[in-house]
Amino acid sequence: TRKLPISARPDTFSYRASTFVRRHRAAVLATALTLLALMAGIVTTWHLARAADVARDRAERRFNDVRSLANTLLFDLHDAIRDLPGATPARRLLVANARIYLDSLLRESAGDASLQAELAEAYLRVGEIEGDPHFPNLGDLDAATASYRESVRLHTELAAIHPEDAGVRQALAVSLGRLAVVQSWGGANIDAIASSTRALTILDSLSGIAPQNTTIRLDIGRIQSELGWWLIWAGRVAEGLAQLDLADEILEDAVRRHPDHIGLGIDRWRAVSYRVDGLTWSDAKAEALELLARDGCPLLANLDRRFPNHPRILSSFKACVYKLGNLYIDFGQTEAGIDALRRSLALAEDLARSDSTNIQGLRGIAIVHEALGSVYRSLGETDLALGHFQEALTLKKTLFALDPDHAEAGNTLANTQRSLCTFFYDAGQPARALAYCQDALERLRGTVAQDPGNAIGRESLATTYVETARVHAALSREVGAGDRARHHRDAAIQFYDRALDEMGRLSSAEFSRSISPDSVAAERDTFVR
Repeated sequence: TRKLPISARPDTFSYRASTFVRRHRAAVLATALTLLALMAGIVTTWHLARAADVARDRAERRFNDVRSLANTLLFDLHDAIRDLPGATPARRLLVANARIYLDSLLRESAGDASLQAELAEAYLRVGEIEGDPHFPNLGDLDAATASYRESVRLHTELAAIHPEDAGVRQALAVSLGRLAVVQSWGGANIDAIASSTRALTILDSLSGIAPQNTTIRLDIGRIQSELGWWLIWAGRVAEGLAQLDLADEILEDAVRRHPDHIGLGIDRWRAVSYRVDGLTWSDAKAEALELLARDGCPLLANLDRRFPNHPRILSSFKACVYKLGNLYIDFGQTEAGIDALRRSLALAEDLARSDSTNIQGLRGIAIVHEALGSVYRSLGETDLALGHFQEALTLKKTLFALDPDHAEAGNTLANTQRSLCTFFYDAGQPARALAYCQDALERLRGTVAQDPGNAIGRESLATTYVETARVHAALSREVGAGDRARHHRDAAIQFYDRALDEMGRLSSAEFSRSISPDSVAAERDTFVR
C-alpha cells in the first residue's frame, strides 16, 4: 500500500506526522540521527568548553600561585636573609628552589610586560646570591653571570617596547652595572668597561631629564666608581682616578645626608678602596694611607657601631684594616702593620666561623695569611712565614677548585704560589721553588689569555717570569756543568726575555712596577756574562 492519509480518522498533526514518518522512514531516520549527532556535539562542545574554562582558570590560578611564590622567595625572603649572619645555606636552598619557579615562569613570559619586569628583577637577586663578590654569595661566578645576562636581556626587551619609560631604562642600567662586576671578576675586564660605560650613558640621559631624581644619581655614583676600578686594572690609572673623583662627589654627599644607610656607606667605602689601590699602584702610598685613616676605616667603624655583626660591614671593615696593615708595613711601621693584619685576620675568621660556606669569609682569611707570610719572610721569621703561606695556599686551592674559571681566584692562587717560589728561592732551595713558580705561571698565563686587557694581571705575569728566571739561574749554578746546567741556563735566558717582552706590552700602563724593565735587562746581561 501507499500509506496515504484516509478520511476515516481525524486530520490531526500527530496523525499526519506518523503517516509521513511511515512513508519516509529512511529519510526521517537519517535526519533524526543527524540531529542527534548535532545535539550530542553541541552538548559535548559545551562540556569541553566548560572544562576548558575550568582548566584555564585552574592553570591561571596555578600560574599566579607560582608567580606569587617566586616573588615571595626572591623579594621578601631574599631581602630578609640578605644580610643575616650564617644564612648561606638558606641562600643555597633559596636559589635552588627559585630557579625552578623562574624557569617555569620564563617560558610563559612572552608578551607579558609586567611578568618580564618581575623576572628581570628576580634574576638580579638570584645572581647576587650565586656569586656576586659585592655580597655574601655561594661562589658560583658563572651562574651569577648567566643570571645577570638574563636580567639584562629582559630589561633590554622591555626598554625596546617602552623607550620612554624612565624606570625601565634605569633598571636596564642597574642590571648592566651588576653584569660589569661579575665580568671584571671573571676575567673580562674589557667587557666590564663596556657594560659600565653603556649603563652610565643610559643614566646620564635620564639624569638630564630628571636632575632631581636621587636614585639615578646614586646609581651613577656607584657604577662610575666601579668603572674607575676597571680602568685602573686596565692600567689607565689617571682615567680611573678621574672617574672616582666624580663618583665620590656623589657618594660622599649621599652618606652625609643618610649616615645610617648601610648600602650607601658600603658604596662609598668601595669608592675609597678603589682609590686607595689606584694610589698605591701609582706610588702615591702616603696619600693612600691618609685616605684610609681619614675616610675609609672611620666610615666603616661608624657603621659597625650602628649595626654590629652585619656581614657586609664586617667584610668591608676587614678589607680596610688589611689595606691599612699593608701600607703601614710599606712605610716601615712593621709592628703596627702586623697588628692591623692580625686584626683583619680575626675579623675574617669571625665571618667564616659564623658562615663557613660564605666565599667572602674564606677568601678574606686566605688573603690575610698571604700578607702575614710576606711580612714574616721579610723579618727572617721563616717558620711563621711558611705556615702562613701554606694556610693561604690551602684555602686558595679550595676556592679555585670551586670556580676554576674565576679569574680573580686564579690570580690570587698564583700570587701565593709565586710567594712560595720566592720563599724557597731565598731559602736556597731552587728545585723546590721551581715547582711553585711553574704552577703560578700556568695560572697567570690562563688568566692573561682570558683577559688580555688586565694590566695588573700582566704585571703579575711579568714578575713571575723574572722569579722563574732567577730560579733557573740558581739551578744552573747549583748543578755545575753538563746538559742539566745548559738546560737551566737556556731556560733562565728564555724567561728573562719573556719578562721583558711582557713589560714592553705594559709600556703605556700608568702604575708603579714592582720590577723595572731596566733592572731586569741588567740582571739578564749579568747572568749571560
